[in-house]
Amino acid sequence: MPSFKTKFIISYSLAGLVVLALSLYFHGIFVNKNLYKIDRAWKKN
Repeated sequence: MPSFKTKFIISYSLAGLVVLALSLYFHGIFVNKNLYKIDRAWKKN
């Protein structure tokens, strides 16, 4: 049976990974939308 401290560290690191993955995912969507807008504006010229 792992101690409370070990459980806390494991859950904390897992939560950190989830937050990192979500932020990267949303950042990717945001960047792709902006690149799409820039690409369309550039093709008009």
